[in-house]
Amino acid sequence: MTTKNARPPIALTTLDPESIPQPSQIIVLYGSTAELHPFVLQSLFMRAARAEHCGLIIGDNRLNAYQLARLARVNGFDPAQLFARIEFSRPFTCHQLHHCIAQLILGQQSAWRALYILGLLDSFYDEDIPLTIALQLLDDLLARLRVHATQGLPVLITLAPPPRGTPRAHLNARVIRVADAHGQPAAATIERFPTPPIGFC
Repeated sequence: MTTKNARPPIALTTLDPESIPQPSQIIVLYGSTAELHPFVLQSLFMRAARAEHCGLIIGDNRLNAYQLARLARVNGFDPAQLFARIEFSRPFTCHQLHHCIAQLILGQQSAWRALYILGLLDSFYDEDIPLTIALQLLDDLLARLRVHATQGLPVLITLAPPPRGTPRAHLNARVIRVADAHGQPAAATIERFPTPPIGFC
């Protein structure tokens, strides 16, 4: 069984990439790549530009590092310094994604100011993995994430729409159930920030 949030998750009506995710919370964002990708890049950039270190687990293989580097350059920052503050993992299966979460050490928030998990469910839609196994792995990693969030580590999870016709579309609701808040960002362009954050030397 997953560890449910004590209260129903809040539906977010406004989303600010500078302040999400928030301390001790799991926030789930859902939508298309066009909606999620710019928001996540801006949030990662703003944290790294404030000299914050973050964990990034890329479960959907859709993060465009070149766009993140470009975002740093147009705002006057060195991309190499930005990437040095983001610890990347790219699991390709639900077993590997679960392993990434299971290997996190309690207290990781002392090194990371946030954990981003992009496309958490993408590999769980693989029907070569029996549903009972997929559910066991998913429930366990969600319970582990709840513990990390309770310890103070902010967690941001993104979910893409499930594949058409998949019998596993209900997994989305399973993830949202353990969240503190959820929402869908509007599609946006990745632009220069009017007042770049301070952080890099």
